[in-house]
Amino acid sequence: MVQEHLGEYPPLWAAVESIAPKIGCVPQTLLQWVKRVEVDAGVREGVTASGAQRLKRCAQVHRDEALVPQIQHVWQANMQVTWRSWSTYSPVASWAGG
Repeated sequence: MVQEHLGEYPPLWAAVESIAPKIGCVPQTLLQWVKRVEVDAGVREGVTASGAQRLKRCAQVHRDEALVPQIQHVWQANMQVTWRSWSTYSPVASWAGG
């Protein structure tokens, strides 16, 4: 819609300011949407939406991989504490009051 009205409003911002109230958003939001469409179409430089999703998934995987050793360490430490507490536990001593 913005691209269609660029002939009436030569600067992009003028077209955005004219159309934004008609669709119920602020001009800055509409401008971001227009720029995103231009990037996805290859008209404007930047990271496409699909590229950003791939980067996000890749970062999530690497973050999870980085957390695995920390999780294992905490789990092992917790198991050691649990084992020590069970190895010193005597049900007979606690039942006998000792």
